[in-house]
Amino acid sequence: MIARIFKRRADLAGVLASGLCIIHCILTPVMVVSLPFLSHQHGEQYHGHWAGLDTQFVLLRIVAVFFASRDTHRSGIGIALWLSWAAFAAGIILHMYHIEPGEIISYIGSFALIVTHLINLRDHRLNPH
Repeated sequence: MIARIFKRRADLAGVLASGLCIIHCILTPVMVVSLPFLSHQHGEQYHGHWAGLDTQFVLLRIVAVFFASRDTHRSGIGIALWLSWAAFAAGIILHMYHIEPGEIISYIGSFALIVTHLINLRDHRLNPH
């Protein structure tokens, strides 16, 4: 049942996940600055949960891309979805290993995913069959 609902709303889920991920990335510096003000134990706990969101965003987005690319009217959109996801995932991996362009690549992938999901969503509204 969840798969059926997600299949119908894959583009909306993809846009939502991408938007939340961008907010997460913007708030990360705030968290890094505020961690020293938290107690040592709570600071480590928050950092572990906060850092684990990256992996969850990668997994959520691959599911959204999988369903959205299967239900697209143009093959170019499906390819663009997968390339955008690959850029995002590669950027996250590079960023996890502190390789400098990783953060920029993940931002580019995020924005590309938002745009591509919105285009696919628009195509579905204009051509609903």
